[in-house]
Amino acid sequence: MTAAVKICGVCSAADAALVAELGADYLGVILAPGFTRTRALADAASIYAAATGVRRVGVFVDAAVAEVQESAARLALDVVQLHGTETPEQAAACRAPGRAVWKAVAVRTAADVEHALAAYADHVDALLLDGAPAAAGGTGEAFRWQEIAPLRAVWPASLRLVVAGGLHADNVSGVLTTLQPDVVDVSSGVEAAIGKKSRDRLQRFLSAARASVAARPQ
Repeated sequence: MTAAVKICGVCSAADAALVAELGADYLGVILAPGFTRTRALADAASIYAAATGVRRVGVFVDAAVAEVQESAARLALDVVQLHGTETPEQAAACRAPGRAVWKAVAVRTAADVEHALAAYADHVDALLLDGAPAAAGGTGEAFRWQEIAPLRAVWPASLRLVVAGGLHADNVSGVLTTLQPDVVDVSSGVEAAIGKKSRDRLQRFLSAARASVAARPQ
């Protein structure tokens, strides 16, 4: 199994080009207003344009469905990532041909994930498990992976698992081994400063993720 890598909170075209150069699979831009790494639609368009070949993820928090759909169409998003209190029906309404929906879940206990599975499994394409409150991703908070691991045995085959929260080059192999996610998602763990990615940290994270996948038993 090969896990994809998503670099989130990208704030500049220069960092986007770097993410593409180093071979990440997904690039995330924060489109919800009011956050440190938030970018306006015009800026986001320039950021995505600089990352040729990388799938585009837009992060929203409790935006109206019509707003999400309009922004996603304008920016040609591959993935809409929802980090608020969106209902399963609202999440499903953000889907479109060629566009997936990922719903973020703030994980404190395994029960949080069980509730999200029951509510969203038939309405979204992936659950994104994060250690931070759902509307405050990018804070670098991890959750207890080992507590969630038993749920992988009953995880729906049609639902992808994305893991975020406190990931960096020194622990990504651990989450890959423990949870076997489809995607690992990092933001602050590859930054030199808030909103500025580090070439060295990006390289180390991507190398560690790829090495871990290569070393896992088949």
